[in-house]
Amino acid sequence: MRSNPKLRGRVAAFDLGYWSINHLSKIASKGFGALNIKMTEDLVRRLAEEAIGSPQLMQTICYCLCDVKEIFETSPTLVEHTVSDTELEEALSRTSQFTDFSKMLSSLHSGPRQRGQERNEHKLKDGTTGDVYRAVLLAMRSKPISMSFAYDEILKRVRQVCVSEPPVGSSINSCLEQMNTISETMQPERPVLAWDGDNLDVIDPYFAFFLRFSDKIIKLS
Repeated sequence: MRSNPKLRGRVAAFDLGYWSINHLSKIASKGFGALNIKMTEDLVRRLAEEAIGSPQLMQTICYCLCDVKEIFETSPTLVEHTVSDTELEEALSRTSQFTDFSKMLSSLHSGPRQRGQERNEHKLKDGTTGDVYRAVLLAMRSKPISMSFAYDEILKRVRQVCVSEPPVGSSINSCLEQMNTISETMQPERPVLAWDGDNLDVIDPYFAFFLRFSDKIIKLS
C-alpha cells in the first residue's frame, strides 16, 4: 500500500500478534509426541517462554534440543527425557545461530560516532565495563523476558545491570533515540526495535533471541 496508493480501501489488515505460551507449547507437545518421546511440562513451558511468541523460533528450539539430545528418529517405545541446564543452554545457543544480527547488534552497541567528550563508562554486573549503549542492551536481555518496555522499566533494568553509578535518565533517553535511528537506517523495511519516547518495543523476536543467547554481546565487551 505504501508503494501503490491505489490499493487503499481495497485491502484489509489483520494483526496476527504473537503466539501465546499455550499455543507455542502445543508445537513441542505434538512434535515430541510424534517422536514418541516425553518432556516435562515445566521444560515445554520454558521453551515456549524463550520462543518470545514466535512459532518459528519454537520449532527451531525444539529441533536444536533434539540435536543436542541426539534424538534423530522416532522411538519404538515411549521414552521420557530429562534435560539438564547445560543441554538447554546449548540448544538455545545453537538456535541463535539460525539468524545473524551481528552487524545490527554491533551498531547498536557502539552507537553513533562520538564527537567531543567521551561517553561515561559504567561497571556492569556481567563483569565488563561499558557505556550507556551496552548498559541498555544488557537491560533488554535481562530477565524477565519481554518484547516491550516502558521508559520506567528500562530505567529500572539499567540500574539493575550496573554495579557503579548508572547512566542518567537523559543519557538513556538519548541512547534510545539513537538506537531507533540506527535500527530504521539499517533495516528501513523491518526495523528490529522502535522507540516512541515512552515505550521501547522489540519488533523482531529473532533479534531479541539473538541478543539473549548468541555470544556476540560477550565478544563486544
